[in-house]
Amino acid sequence: MKRFKKLTIFSRIVFFICIAIFITSLVLLCLSGQMKMSRENISRLIFILCQSILMSVLILLPLFFRRLTHLVIPTSIEIVYVVFCSMCLILGEMAEFYDKIFWWDSLLHTLSGVLLGIFGYILINTIDKSPHNSIHLTPFFSSCLILMFVMAAGYLWEIFEWYSDELFGSNMQRYLEEGGTTLGQGTPLVGHAALGDTMKDLQLNLLGGLLIAIHGYIEMKRKKNGITNMALLTVEETKASEVAKLEEEAKKVEALESLEAKEDNSQNN
Repeated sequence: MKRFKKLTIFSRIVFFICIAIFITSLVLLCLSGQMKMSRENISRLIFILCQSILMSVLILLPLFFRRLTHLVIPTSIEIVYVVFCSMCLILGEMAEFYDKIFWWDSLLHTLSGVLLGIFGYILINTIDKSPHNSIHLTPFFSSCLILMFVMAAGYLWEIFEWYSDELFGSNMQRYLEEGGTTLGQGTPLVGHAALGDTMKDLQLNLLGGLLIAIHGYIEMKRKKNGITNMALLTVEETKASEVAKLEEEAKKVEALESLEAKEDNSQNN
């Protein structure tokens, strides 16, 4: 419970929403026989149930990451991460934004490339500042590594989409003709057309990663501060930073009180 409180308030709210969705789906599944639900509706409930579990696990990942690496994920990065996961799973899958908003899928795949690229630079910088590291990457090699990291993550996501379609009868890879639902209804596309959505997703993912890789290369060559300087702090470094901030604030308060005391003395005189 103490570790759970280390998550941001926003992450905790989304986590409890996922738990509520899980409980609701589970109750409806238990009552499906009495409610005489169709096979499609039962399949949809199972799909939502699994998505809520996956989303809950993703929210808790920063805690496991901190425990394993002793590195602290900044609040801003954690919030962006949870918002993106919510856009993918809660809005995209559970609320069916992928079907209701035609550009939702393209937006998220492009954003995923951008966010993964930024996260890649954070990982590189975190490793680079380690006292045990003796290898320092050039701007060009760093950009190439970021691009490969983004593409590898996109590839793994497409595998996840395929397994989701295979196990739950969903339509994440848009292999059904227009009018097909996320419940496996509709006529499957054949040949080249069946690969359209997968190839589009990979290209948009590449585009997002390429934008960040080019931006990072220029930033590193010009030695500017930005995403190429972002790094994760250890638990000890975070505590030391917080102590330093508190000490600085205490000094400011002390200086202000001293100034006010001098003004009072001058007025009395």
